Amino acid sequence: MKIYPGILYDLYWRLRSSLKVGIEDHKRFATRSFIELHPHNEVSFDLDEKQLKEDPSNQMAAYMGKTFQLSQVGYKVLKNINLIGAAAIAVNTFGRVYLQSCLLDIYSLKNSGTLFLSIPFLKRKVKRIENAISIVNLYNIGGNFNYFHWVNDSVLLMEAWQHFKKSAGMEPYVIIPNNIPRQQLQFLSKIGVPDNKLISWEGKRMKIDNLILYSTNRTKMKPMDLLHPGPFKWLKSCIQVKTSSAYRKIFVSRQKSRGRRFLNESDYKSWIKSNGFEEIYLEELTVLEQLKVFQESKIIIGAHGAGLTNIFMCNPGTRIVELFGKPPAFYTDFYRLANQLHLKYQFVVFDYKIHPDQSKKGYQEIDLIFDPQKLDTIDFSK
Repeated sequence: MKIYPGILYDLYWRLRSSLKVGIEDHKRFATRSFIELHPHNEVSFDLDEKQLKEDPSNQMAAYMGKTFQLSQVGYKVLKNINLIGAAAIAVNTFGRVYLQSCLLDIYSLKNSGTLFLSIPFLKRKVKRIENAISIVNLYNIGGNFNYFHWVNDSVLLMEAWQHFKKSAGMEPYVIIPNNIPRQQLQFLSKIGVPDNKLISWEGKRMKIDNLILYSTNRTKMKPMDLLHPGPFKWLKSCIQVKTSSAYRKIFVSRQKSRGRRFLNESDYKSWIKSNGFEEIYLEELTVLEQLKVFQESKIIIGAHGAGLTNIFMCNPGTRIVELFGKPPAFYTDFYRLANQLHLKYQFVVFDYKIHPDQSKKGYQEIDLIFDPQKLDTIDFSK
């Protein structure tokens, strides 16, 4: 019987993951030499019976009316670390894998074939860097780029970079994805990273004398992780957008996007005009312009999409109305984030149509049918 290398590789990681051989998990990581940035935190979700009944997939029931303990957030400085594989996974000279470099997902390791091939050859001569942090991960390599994951799983890690810089008096390098849109680097500029400290990750192994490894701001749970609010508040303080008090009412439009547009555009446009909302196209704004708009807003309405990540800039009490058609497999991202940041969140479910060319199995992009009556039931004065 012929055995393919891919099968052996898969078996290798399944065995290693099940036994946790050479795996540095979060409990062990958050002990020795751990530098805490944000302590354990408790988060509670209010019970909204009306919204719970309207929830089409019953996902919010996992959170509503319940209280959770969030893990502390911090980092460690690790000596003599190799970054290897497409996702720049951290491995020490003994082959120990640090799960923090792959978002605590053990089974995702088997998707990085170059990692398996690299471990036996760690003694080869490679590029060496004295101090660095990597913000490369599984969500932003190759052709992938998602704004939500860029902010949550890359930009927030820079708090550790900033803390190390202040405490050690040294400015570490920042290893970034090689496919990152240029304007997204505005985040790093506001945090204080000069261009000459950026290194583009090309998938070739690097040796880091002192690697700043962030613990993650996620608390693992089912069905989805909970996010610690502390790092988002830190990032908001770094942006320092000059603005007056929140006064704007915005409707985040997807009419120029590839999905979740309104098929009955005239009804949508009429409702916006009659209710005093501004129509905002995020793709026409720079990152900093987007953040300024969100910070200036007291009411934000928009269809589910990564652009709503910007709600971290909103002031407590800002009303967020998220619009759905057919919900994705997991769609509570902004409900959970809004709750952590003390924003007033609710959702509305519209009818929808699947794109004609996407009726097969797998992800199906949709467009929405705007129903003004559903939004008219919301009291925006509260």
